Amino acid sequence: MKQILIVLALVLSSFASAESILLLETRYDSSTDYLPEFQMNKSLGRAWVNVVEAVYNGDSTNYTDNRVKIPGMSYVAADRSIVIERNGEVIKCAELYNRRFILDGGNSIRLTDRCSFSQQKVKVQVDNGYEVRTVKMMQVFLNVE
Repeated sequence: MKQILIVLALVLSSFASAESILLLETRYDSSTDYLPEFQMNKSLGRAWVNVVEAVYNGDSTNYTDNRVKIPGMSYVAADRSIVIERNGEVIKCAELYNRRFILDGGNSIRLTDRCSFSQQKVKVQVDNGYEVRTVKMMQVFLNVE
């Protein structure tokens, strides 16, 4: 019984240590998709998240880039990875690899199990000084474990 409680406590503590970083908050639109991805500048050792907004208008699609700089995030050339430093711990969020059928020079980015992206629709109360309205918002997060 004690072992079950210890395992349960460890699992719950791992969830408690997860951090969600808000990347983008914008008004919800059903014709828009949000596609977060890591990007980097290898020569400067910098990394960031780019949230691409894809707005569908009939037969065409318009794309908008939203670069988000995250404190503590960088590119490490030695092991070809994107890392983030949190509370003195260096967490590998993504690594570069070479796709099998695409000759991209090893520049494809694969997420590790320590980082993930998520999206959430929320309702927010907005007070414009005259009335309070409920507005649907879309939030995009980077989850770091």
